[in-house]
Amino acid sequence: MDYDIIYIGSGNAAWQGARFLRKQGLKILIIEESLYGGTCANRGCNSKALLDAPYEIKALTDNFEGVGKSGNFEVNWPDLMEFKRKRIANMAPFLDGKFKEYDLDVDHGKGVILDEHTVQVNDKKYTTEKIVIATGLKPRIPDIKGKEYLHDSTDFLDIENLPKHTIILEAGFVGMEFASILAEAGLEADVIVRGDMALRHFHQPYVQNVIEKLKQKNIRFHFKENVTEIIKSDDVAIENVE
Repeated sequence: MDYDIIYIGSGNAAWQGARFLRKQGLKILIIEESLYGGTCANRGCNSKALLDAPYEIKALTDNFEGVGKSGNFEVNWPDLMEFKRKRIANMAPFLDGKFKEYDLDVDHGKGVILDEHTVQVNDKKYTTEKIVIATGLKPRIPDIKGKEYLHDSTDFLDIENLPKHTIILEAGFVGMEFASILAEAGLEADVIVRGDMALRHFHQPYVQNVIEKLKQKNIRFHFKENVTEIIKSDDVAIENVE
């Protein structure tokens, strides 16, 4: 066998485990089709943390209105986005260096599993004792008319300017984070949820407190509604719901 373990995907779930196994003497290969580090490092967690932090500070300072706060805390989104892009641009090269430091082999391309012990990348075939699939998730785009006008979290985290009004489909962890950013930016949003609750896996009394605070800042929630169509008119996407 060429390797003891092959990881398909190079996100945190892959390389954090791979480096410890390498210390135990196992020979490891990491296969990555896109940027080293995967979604969290390049298009998810890190980007969100950098963009969200100033709004968290703003929300905190707002609590001291009239009891010590002087002046307004304003966030410049274009400047913040430029800062985010510069920081994130360094992540993949940084992790590439870390993989070398940890003595992990890497190959860039799409990993195709041929059988339980063989993975192909481009024109190369690798044999291994174990295969770990660590490719992460992709957003589920509703199969409805006008779906080409929808955007996902990657788009939001790289948007040039925040829109005055946003429609967010579903109220999971990511959707609620984006709603919070829009709320602190003083913008409007409608959150459309198929079910009857937001953040389904969280303690609901706490979730309701979050919802009430967001409602006070022009974030509206619509539960038990399904989007049936997206209609584009004058550069604005309008959703039909039922």
